[in-house]
Amino acid sequence: MSDAIDQPVDTQPRDLPAADTQPQDASRQVTSKIPKTQPAKNPKCVAAGEAVAERTREAREAQKKAAAEAAVIIENDRQKRVAGEAPPAETPPVEAPPAGFTTNQWLAVASFGVSLLGIFYKHGDIKKMFTTERPPKTPPLHALHGLNNLTC
Repeated sequence: MSDAIDQPVDTQPRDLPAADTQPQDASRQVTSKIPKTQPAKNPKCVAAGEAVAERTREAREAQKKAAAEAAVIIENDRQKRVAGEAPPAETPPVEAPPAGFTTNQWLAVASFGVSLLGIFYKHGDIKKMFTTERPPKTPPLHALHGLNNLTC
């Protein structure tokens, strides 16, 4: 058993031809020597992809044409303004808002006031102002004297 440990281990495979046993660059990825085959493509899908690409190309050309026409129109307008043929239209003066509150603003103020009154009424301060002090009820006379069992 110790004889097997003392012998050097052969790291090269023995059944490979001599050309493959040359030292390999460790930084390169090992790839298969079998040529790759392309999977079969569906002709309908290929035709649909080409149609989409053609529509996209035509749309891009139409956008470029429209942008060129817009640039010409913008340049013509700029030249007209520079020449003074079309002065900018004057805007009408803005009317000042009327003084005071509008109806909606008055309603908002009134609802705010009613809300505050409701809060204070619940609190009890206003409730005391609107309620009158009533004299306490006097008990009946027979209850005072303990004459609850009156019989005639």
